[in-house]
Amino acid sequence: MNKGYKMSKRFSIITAVFLISFLFSVSAFAMDDKEFIKLCELGTIDEVKKAIANGANINAKNGDNKTPLMSAASHNPNPEIITELIKAGADVNVKDKDGRTVLMNATWNMDPEVITELIRSGADVNAKDNNGKTVLMGAVDKVKKPNLEIIIKLIQAGADVNAKTNIGRTALMIVAFTNSNLKNSKPAIITELIKAGADVNAKDNNGDTALMGAVDKVKKPNLEIIIKLIQAGADVNAKTNIGRTALMIVAFTNSNLKNSKPAIITELIKAGADVNAKDNNGDTALMGAVDKVKKPNLEIIIKLIQAGADVNAKTNIGRTALMIVAFTNSNLKNSKPAIITELIKVGADVNAKDKDGKTALIMATWRNSNPEIITELIKVGADVNVKDKDGKTALIMATWRNLTPEIITEQLIKAGADLNAKDKDGNTALDIAKQNNNTDAIEILTKAGAK
Repeated sequence: MNKGYKMSKRFSIITAVFLISFLFSVSAFAMDDKEFIKLCELGTIDEVKKAIANGANINAKNGDNKTPLMSAASHNPNPEIITELIKAGADVNVKDKDGRTVLMNATWNMDPEVITELIRSGADVNAKDNNGKTVLMGAVDKVKKPNLEIIIKLIQAGADVNAKTNIGRTALMIVAFTNSNLKNSKPAIITELIKAGADVNAKDNNGDTALMGAVDKVKKPNLEIIIKLIQAGADVNAKTNIGRTALMIVAFTNSNLKNSKPAIITELIKAGADVNAKDNNGDTALMGAVDKVKKPNLEIIIKLIQAGADVNAKTNIGRTALMIVAFTNSNLKNSKPAIITELIKVGADVNAKDKDGKTALIMATWRNSNPEIITELIKVGADVNVKDKDGKTALIMATWRNLTPEIITEQLIKAGADLNAKDKDGNTALDIAKQNNNTDAIEILTKAGAK
């Protein structure tokens, strides 16, 4: 009994030593975690199989928490490696440091076979990364080449087309907001998303809809996408958190797309866009269109007027479109007078006042250095002697702002400006000229009879 016990104990020790030696020899041949991850990115199927057989850590992680399976899914063109890693026990739903799953990483490679294999192996199609993005959002967000086959595959696998990112964007919004030249693929993607139940009127955290994103593309808005969204029921009068509609966004966006913008406005108006809707500041689409500092588009302005835009509508501080043109200091000497002409032609009140009692003419002398604007306003009947709430006339304002003698003499004085009008502080234009030591203005005003 004692002898048998000793033999048994000796056998156990020998077995243990053998097992330890075996495990040590296997681990000695096992590949380093980082090396294995790199191998799965660039290696062959045979190399990966050999590494697995030699004990490579199938769920190893690098500094970014990326695993061998993620590395293979995002970079390796051989789908067999994916199959081999999954077969060996790779976790298909593990996340990297950015919260991205293997399936999300696979969208970089855009291989339908890889996507299929991952879904078949239980990859969660609705998992979200740290920004709240799903794999479907990643697939539609490929600026250079979104793959329609993969998008359809994800939808068929149960991808939620109405899931939202942390900033409230859906896959449909992402397609609309992405500035892509893929004219042919984008409408097809939108069709698939809508067919799968995408909410065309969902809003992000700023209150923007997919339609607003589509019209807001400064470089290249896609008219086909805009029409497709409207046909699918996009609300053309929905408002952002600051009260802007799609029509206002087009009007306010400073774009050089002279040819596409009027066409977009036509489509929106045709679909029932309210041309007189106001944002939280009381601005309308027309006000946005005339307020473009770099390049206001006369064609858009005329189109809005023809559609019934109220030229005398006022902002919350009482400004009309005409006042905004006069107030904005633009270098577009040639276009601004033409805009004023158009506004006056359709009944803009040249002597309307804002809440500070300022007219378009007073604003022009206050903020605009363009003498053509002042000439145009006087020509269409601007009252040169009207006063603002501080008692300032256009002449007093021009002198106070040290505007050029040409503006004071050739325009305001010749138009009948009262040389001796006083503001609330009892100052005339001449008094202000003296206070500012404006010798040119002093000479001009004195010669004209100012006292």
